Amino acid sequence: MGSGNTVTVDPIYIHSGKMLGRATIQGRLMVRYFYKGVLIGTGPGIDERVTLQLKGSPLVIMDARAGSDGTFIFPKVPVGEYEVCAVTEAIDTEIVTSLAYEVNVTPAL
Repeated sequence: MGSGNTVTVDPIYIHSGKMLGRATIQGRLMVRYFYKGVLIGTGPGIDERVTLQLKGSPLVIMDARAGSDGTFIFPKVPVGEYEVCAVTEAIDTEIVTSLAYEVNVTPAL
């Protein structure tokens, strides 16, 4: 699931109104592309799978695919501690960033 690395992310803002108590988690996935074992380039992880899981749980809460620029979005995330994980399904692709990021969504004070 991950390499055990912990990273610091930018602040996550909790919205009011219909989004009260919810947050949007957004990121960009970068990968290395290989051909017959030789690195041919680095770029956005187009169509790679990204999951949102409760911290310490294998249960996937949300699932997304990275877009054409590697961007992924998890909308309406409730308060809690999560792990954002990326897993490549292609044998000629390697995730550049850590495989698991810890994210803590807290209520606004």
